[in-house]
Amino acid sequence: MHNWKMVELRISVTCQQVVLLFALSTCVLAIDQATVNSYAAAISSFLDTTRCESLRAGGSTCGGSSGAQTLFNNLHNSGNYESFYVNGAHILSSIASNFEDLFRKKETVIDNIATAARNSLAAGAEVSQGDLNTFYSAETGMGAGVPSGVADPNFNNKVVSTAHSVFTVPNSVNANSAEIADVVRRTYNLDDTFISNVANVDSDTKWQYFASQNAVTRVYPGFEWDRSCDGSYSDYDPRIRPWFVLASSGPKDIVILIDKSGSMGQYGRMDKAIEAAQAVISTSSANDYISVVQFSSTAGTPACFPSRLVRATSDNKQALKDFVGDLRPSGGTDFQSAFTKAFDLIDSTRGTRGTNCQTVIVFLTDGDAEDPSSIISARNTQDIGATIFSFTLGSGASVAVPSRIAEENNGLYSHIDDNGDLLTEMAFYYKYLAYGIQSTVMQWTAPYIDSWGLGLMITGAKGVYSEADSNGYHTFLGVAAADVVLPQLLSVVQSYNLESMAVTTYSFIVNEDGEALVHPLQKSALSTTVGEPIYTSIDELEGSEFQAEDMRSLILGTGTSIGGRQLQVNRALPRGDISKEGLTGNSYAQNLVYFYQRIATTPFFIGLVIDGVVSNPGSSVAAWNVAARKLKQLDTIPLCNGTSQQWCKKQPQLYHRIDLSPTDTSPFVKTVTSAMGANQPDGALITENAVGWVAAPTLFSSPEGYLSSLPLTANQVLRLNEWASTGTATNMIGGNLPSSSHQVLMLASGLAESWQEAETSASTKGIWTYVGFSDGLALLHPGTPISNEFYDPRARSWYLRGVAEDFGASALSTPYLDAFGAGAVLTLSSSIREGGQEAASGVYPIGVAGFDFSVTQFASAIGSLSPDCSSSTVACYLVDRSGYIVSKESFASLSSNADENSYSYLFFGDTSIEPAAFAELYCAGHIVVNTTRSYVAEATVTYYTLKLSSPLSMTIDGNGCTRGTLYASPVARSNVFFIAIDGSNTGCLRKTYYAYCSGQEYLYPQASAQPFVSEQCANARQQQCGTPSSTACLVEEQANCAAERQRVTLGAMASRQCPSFSAEQARYLVLAMGSGSSLSVAMLAGIIGGGAAAVLLVVVVAIKVKGRRSPRERGTINNIPVANPTRSEVAPPGQAPALPSAPPMYSVN
Repeated sequence: MHNWKMVELRISVTCQQVVLLFALSTCVLAIDQATVNSYAAAISSFLDTTRCESLRAGGSTCGGSSGAQTLFNNLHNSGNYESFYVNGAHILSSIASNFEDLFRKKETVIDNIATAARNSLAAGAEVSQGDLNTFYSAETGMGAGVPSGVADPNFNNKVVSTAHSVFTVPNSVNANSAEIADVVRRTYNLDDTFISNVANVDSDTKWQYFASQNAVTRVYPGFEWDRSCDGSYSDYDPRIRPWFVLASSGPKDIVILIDKSGSMGQYGRMDKAIEAAQAVISTSSANDYISVVQFSSTAGTPACFPSRLVRATSDNKQALKDFVGDLRPSGGTDFQSAFTKAFDLIDSTRGTRGTNCQTVIVFLTDGDAEDPSSIISARNTQDIGATIFSFTLGSGASVAVPSRIAEENNGLYSHIDDNGDLLTEMAFYYKYLAYGIQSTVMQWTAPYIDSWGLGLMITGAKGVYSEADSNGYHTFLGVAAADVVLPQLLSVVQSYNLESMAVTTYSFIVNEDGEALVHPLQKSALSTTVGEPIYTSIDELEGSEFQAEDMRSLILGTGTSIGGRQLQVNRALPRGDISKEGLTGNSYAQNLVYFYQRIATTPFFIGLVIDGVVSNPGSSVAAWNVAARKLKQLDTIPLCNGTSQQWCKKQPQLYHRIDLSPTDTSPFVKTVTSAMGANQPDGALITENAVGWVAAPTLFSSPEGYLSSLPLTANQVLRLNEWASTGTATNMIGGNLPSSSHQVLMLASGLAESWQEAETSASTKGIWTYVGFSDGLALLHPGTPISNEFYDPRARSWYLRGVAEDFGASALSTPYLDAFGAGAVLTLSSSIREGGQEAASGVYPIGVAGFDFSVTQFASAIGSLSPDCSSSTVACYLVDRSGYIVSKESFASLSSNADENSYSYLFFGDTSIEPAAFAELYCAGHIVVNTTRSYVAEATVTYYTLKLSSPLSMTIDGNGCTRGTLYASPVARSNVFFIAIDGSNTGCLRKTYYAYCSGQEYLYPQASAQPFVSEQCANARQQQCGTPSSTACLVEEQANCAAERQRVTLGAMASRQCPSFSAEQARYLVLAMGSGSSLSVAMLAGIIGGGAAAVLLVVVVAIKVKGRRSPRERGTINNIPVANPTRSEVAPPGQAPALPSAPPMYSVN
């Protein structure tokens, strides 16, 4: 009997594929639900065996066999846990005290610079002699050039001169003028102060600098200035930098009123007003909040920000400049509606701003309208105190009303003739803001990433003024400043140690606006990647229960005394890489205790969160105790001897950088060769009879000290190995590591005995086996160098995936390319609980164990357990909860050099795999689309959740054409589902280009999303009708495709206007709302900006703060008269950043 099978013939027609299916016979093997269920059960059993025999997870779910969970159970059963209480108020008080000390030192440094600058620039002060060529500069062709220096670990090994400062002058200023030369000579005297600050005040001081009012910047320590791509030095004018403006005028709320009435089209008035408004927007800083009101007969605001002021990030500023640039003159003039809208915006923001900001309204008009003074008088209350600057343009303008408005509201007025220069006349606006306030209050910027290489930082800055003259006036001289890198703040947070993994804690720092500087959900404070950090409200980060209790207000309302609150929260956990996999559907219930207080003399607040319950809630917050458990400090831990032991240690424990290990560790290090028959790839450097380990930077008592020690040396690795051996070490990087972590390292090292035994006895052989703990410690067998010096197991996909699944489950990753040359691999991970808590509910894991093995090995094993899947008419998949393929038949024959894109994060519903089957599941409610915000990836993420709690079968249908039958069954105790699609009875295509249910298209996730355009869409959709000849179907599908093109266009236009969304993100929103082609761009933008889409998308304003050294903002602003209105200063055009790349995929780790 012939074994006929179905054949697909693909013919290329005008660069598009038309698929013709020929049914040669129906004598084929089919599959049914019972078979699929049995396969799922067999796979579940295989995963259980792999988890217990190969990973050695241990515990009751593995019959008590040796492994990680069994280790902690043994410790518990032997009475080696003890209860204790955590006094959070005491811990927080200690942290706050250390913060106060840190900021006190920084402020002293800045005060010393300010005093020295004032004295040096005073009349009659001693002045260094010599011309400009006598003094070192930041550029080789200016002054005496760049001083020689050495790589300094305190500055991330940047070459600096600690003996000299350097000066720099912007291109728009004549560096050879007598005025500039005088300031350079005078500020040379600051070197003694800079050096003294480091020696006597704060040895951890980073950049110190002073910028004069005429744009001379002096920086210590000296170094060569950054160069642009063309080799020229980057231009830098301090006077329009946020830290400079902030120090002299403080944070501001700014509203720009711009007239766009019909008369503004005359004599280039509209262009002048647009240029002026964009200049004001450009010079605002990330400590400012700003918006624009356009008015003619009525008033309006940007669709993205219709009802509030927004933080002046580069993205938001670009959106506002685009909005202004698109204005076209038309209509009449209504001052009253303009000012009403302006004060509406100001009022909406007041409740979220600190108390020390000033309010500014810039009023640009050429018209005459009804006097708005009564509205202004009623709305401009004492707590707002808005200063109004009025500018009238052209001969027809009403001078009386705008000038009176400015005069009555502490502002200034100017009229510009039609042939006049508005920007020049606006010089006093900048002077007023920069010099008129005479603020000597210490100001702290929002965080930004230093492009000089020190990573995330904040800047403290203070205005410097002369002594009062005979009339009592002070002359503005410049701004003194110094930086604090966020790892320094993190080191302070790390200044306490709870000595137990059993206590889950985290800390956060917020500013007076309730926005987080440091929070575990944000991009790491240790990041040195130049980019724009997310700067988000603490409400967004802490969640709905936090918001419901108005915790933000409680924190901002507290003084230096400690406040506290208990909350019960439910939090979803990441399934792995949140940018692709999203959140688990299971929420984790926690009892959290919040402690918080203001850091004295600063605009910052510190919060400490402890997982637990207060044992004495009736007491004062200062006396609150949170019950906890911890491992006792064991007297001895025996060496592993090859016999059955409750616990033991395997020596040595080698820090993972064995490539830097001294010669005394060489017997425990080898290079893999093919002759060894090892599971690891040839050429890999691995440990032998030893285990490797790594510690997250945050585990060190001084994360900043760890960072400053990079790159590591052989001697530093020796010190780390000394700590592993004895628990103490001299001159160790990062200060120290906790003694509790050392004990866990000793205990967990014993797991290497069972891991090593599994390499020969287990049926499934692993490549790498590892365990990570909730304190940031991780062990790896065999040990091998990890290239990522910022490695933190708690942030890795395998760890997050293990935590998200139930205890005793096998969490499988999607395949990925191993970083160490093992080819395509995937990971099985499983959580570990504290000893004695396996059966407890609501218990957060203390760690996760992981196991890597070959994709081809895994796929072959799955194939042997599901033989019917070898039929040409049956397609079988293992699919995870997010809809990504973990395994399919073709993976068994994957070549060693296969492109990673051919097997990693393949989406089940992708057009090249099973879009019709995915659509059927989606339409039947078995797949749910979700969105969330990734504060690390800095993006709004669209993801799917596959919800199948029991076996399922359904017909795959589309446009009345049956394509086959889908059978699915959950794989017990895992995060995957076994899905089989039987196409033996179909006369139609199983794989269609596009699928939709009830007229609504389903959404592809970001990993595989592609817009549908032109004829490709119509011709591909034609296949859904079963034959290419159905004219009626073609017309229908062409209409659908046209509607889709309009949706894509709408999404692109919304993206251009709203900085919070990419084009793809906006497209998702349009589709998810089920909007038709009649949806207008304004409606879409209004929905996004107004928050009505909160059900679908978590809208978060990403804040880019202080562009002092941002590559995009290095140039000066085009034609802005800052201190000298005759100068012309040029800036590169602003560009909205591309959507940040997703975090790198996990590889061995």
